[in-house]
Amino acid sequence: MITRIKNHFFPYLILFSLLSLGAIAFLLSVGNKNLQFKIVFFTSFIYVVWGMVYHSLDKTLYLKIVVEYIVIAILAMVILGGFLL
Repeated sequence: MITRIKNHFFPYLILFSLLSLGAIAFLLSVGNKNLQFKIVFFTSFIYVVWGMVYHSLDKTLYLKIVVEYIVIAILAMVILGGFLL
């Protein structure tokens, strides 16, 4: 695991940064549920796009991986969207 992180440090750093920015934007928009949901949607979309870009560059992009990223993004939107109700 440590070797994988060392070998793929930059892509993980980009993913961490994108998700952190989404979380910060979500927290800064407390009180505006519509904006928060848009932030969750956009962050989920970016998560899926980055996953496809990363796996495409790594030559490991398969349908199973794309579906996994989409399912995780939808799950995050459903869970966080449920909190916003």
